[in-house]
Amino acid sequence: MSINIKNIMLFGIVLFCFDSLFKLEISGFQLQAGVFFLFLFSVIYFVFNARKFINVLMKDKSGMLIILCLFSYSFFAVDIGVYFRLVVCFVLSYLFFVLFCCLKNEIDLYKISKYCLLLLIFTGFFQYALTHLLGVQFTFAGVASDYYSRLFGLRMRGFFLEPNWYGLVLAQWFGLFLYLSQIKKNSVPWVITITTFTCLVLCDSRLAVFLSFVYFGYYIFLNKMSNLFKILPSPKLILLFFIITFMVLSSSTFRDVVTKDRTAIARTIPLERTVSYMVDNFTLLDWTLGKGFSNWAEYSGKYNITPSHSFIERPPTARDNSELYVYFFELGLVGIILVIYELTRLRPRKREDQLIYILFISTFVFALFYPLYTFVFYILPFSIARSILINNGNENV
Repeated sequence: MSINIKNIMLFGIVLFCFDSLFKLEISGFQLQAGVFFLFLFSVIYFVFNARKFINVLMKDKSGMLIILCLFSYSFFAVDIGVYFRLVVCFVLSYLFFVLFCCLKNEIDLYKISKYCLLLLIFTGFFQYALTHLLGVQFTFAGVASDYYSRLFGLRMRGFFLEPNWYGLVLAQWFGLFLYLSQIKKNSVPWVITITTFTCLVLCDSRLAVFLSFVYFGYYIFLNKMSNLFKILPSPKLILLFFIITFMVLSSSTFRDVVTKDRTAIARTIPLERTVSYMVDNFTLLDWTLGKGFSNWAEYSGKYNITPSHSFIERPPTARDNSELYVYFFELGLVGIILVIYELTRLRPRKREDQLIYILFISTFVFALFYPLYTFVFYILPFSIARSILINNGNENV
């Protein structure tokens, strides 16, 4: 039975690496083959292993609090259909996390991470070679080929819809592979390291490159700097640091330096308009609870908070260029407290889990700069990292 589960999980997870190549649109929802396969397997597995499922839920305090919080916001949803489609994203991600918790002794995560990393590298070079040598652009979701050339140029993206998602997933599988190699005391082949960084540079995701250097640097110096983690700041200070960095990069003075940087501008204007709207219109209750989960698009379109966000140009489930202000706008201080609790609770007690914790918190760093929420269930390394931290007994509160 365990061999079958290993093969089933390997097959299902590998499908994620093909992303949009194996994706169908059903009633406005993009259904990816790997997501469907893993969801179906999860349901079947939990039907026959309900006790394991319940045990994980009882153990995961912060996860259950987030679930209860999101479900309670259904009463404040402007559009229940939009709310349902957005809450499904979290439910899927959480379902995969529980599955990994339950299968901790029945799957080979090292083998899975190595296969996924190699497949992402191969598909990246395959797409990049076709684009540069033959001028062929893979098109997905009904998007015209000139859209990719205009918006993303000739950047590497594999079979993903856009380069930043490819870079994010590649970086996290690389981080997970480094951690599992450390646990198994296996050396990391230099060809994998070099080709991974080459792909990250070619996809031009600066944050993915930076965080991959963090993963690799920590992996290299972990044994020689055993006390490094003791001098690292707390998760709350780490989160505060990135928030301050984000605010500085989005400030009006800094914007003068990057007026030609489309990425910086795309975050600066919505941030300023969001803060302005909140200061002028938020009541004490709004600051505490936010405007309600899934309601961002309603207010953004109605009050023109985001220049590119109208109900004609973007769907009502769209987030924005950063989850930071969208999350605060929708969930208020309650949401921020939940994130801080999550980061604090899972801070590792064991030295060998320090690298996987860095990978875990890096997902929140990505969320400061990308609209990560509707993509979170695709980021399996995040769900795996969280399951490892839970299974290894790192809960602090």
